[in-house]
Amino acid sequence: AYFTDEKIMETWAQCEAHGINTMIFNPRDQHAVEVFRRYRARGGTIQFLAQVSPPQKDMLTAIKRAIDLGAVGLLLHGDVGDRWTRDGSLDQVGKFLEGVKAQGVIAGMAAHELSSVMAVEKAGLKPDFYMKTFHSTNYWSTRRPDQMQEVIDNYGIDNYWCRDPQGTLRFFQELERPWIAYKVLAAGAIHPKAGFQFAFENGADFCAVGIFDFQIAEDVALANQVLAATRNRERAWIA
Repeated sequence: AYFTDEKIMETWAQCEAHGINTMIFNPRDQHAVEVFRRYRARGGTIQFLAQVSPPQKDMLTAIKRAIDLGAVGLLLHGDVGDRWTRDGSLDQVGKFLEGVKAQGVIAGMAAHELSSVMAVEKAGLKPDFYMKTFHSTNYWSTRRPDQMQEVIDNYGIDNYWCRDPQGTLRFFQELERPWIAYKVLAAGAIHPKAGFQFAFENGADFCAVGIFDFQIAEDVALANQVLAATRNRERAWIA
């Protein structure tokens, strides 16, 4: 009821006005695609990375559809990246990445599990970027130590998106690939300033954050404060 088509386009316009030039959405959402086309026809300039969950038997159709819609890059959905890696289907991850690159746009992979990123690197698949969950465990609804060994199911388990933030920090410290951190606010359990600070100070190059229109100005201001204070961090900016 709140996010009418006009409100969606107004939100994108506010993003642009505050310096946000890229969003992420799944092009399988036909309504989102239609609203995006209308917005661009009005003169909007925000670009998007397509988060896709392609069928293994026909990845190229999903890839080409996203690019035809104007995606500047594609990334494999985090649940899919984790599942294919767990299932031993790294060859399919590689097929997706190469299929995207062959179309002339950047190719990435999202993951909740650090082991997924590590497996992709070990296999030498070379994505252009990663999107990996990253947040501290210092928040009110964090999981107890006895709950930490369960396999992540982002739709069935609440507030459990980065099992090993310290391990993630250490791994990306040595990895020279752009890194988009997501779930940085743990579904609103972490204040934006604290979430941004943890992510950027510890190596993330970007943060993907879900925010309402009335939060944009404040969150951008907070992000700019944090970025100004972390220009000389230990991990180089790789973006």
